[in-house]
Amino acid sequence: MSLQALNTQDSSVMAQSLLIHAFFAALLALAFMINLYTLFKEKNFIQLNKKIYLVMPAIYILLSIALLSGIFIWAMQQFEFSFSAVAMLLGLLLMLIAEIKRHKSVKFAITKKERMEAYIKKAKILYCLETILIVVLMGLWMRFVYHPLAKEPILKIEGESYTHLYRSRRIKSASRLDLRNLKDGFL
Repeated sequence: MSLQALNTQDSSVMAQSLLIHAFFAALLALAFMINLYTLFKEKNFIQLNKKIYLVMPAIYILLSIALLSGIFIWAMQQFEFSFSAVAMLLGLLLMLIAEIKRHKSVKFAITKKERMEAYIKKAKILYCLETILIVVLMGLWMRFVYHPLAKEPILKIEGESYTHLYRSRRIKSASRLDLRNLKDGFL
């Protein structure tokens, strides 16, 4: 296998890894919103617990996938220090710890009505914060590259776009890139 073929496979693996990471992070935000909706909508404590417990395994799985795929992507970047990677991984780790603590607290809360009401209030705050955190993290760092002069045959790419394309995705400088200019529908 030639070195050029290997680099093409690396960039393809990186692009697929980023897509998987973004997809599962978006599903994680959706799972948080489902539980948040349940907490606001459901008044019966037994039904509320059943619905929350139904989504709980999905949240743990999605958190684990997002966390591990983030570590995998960072490993593909040879663990080069990146504030965005560290912030995302710490955010996901904090969410995982918060979910474990929330899960433990519900076992104590179901014994009395007052405790359950306090648990629901705390869980609403937690799910709001987790949803905001995941949306902010995705909005700040899971960006895709566009260039205002994308119609031109030759482009000069600098700054964060350069870092994203040539360090994260390991694209070669003479490679053909499909970029959008966000002004028309063409690549």
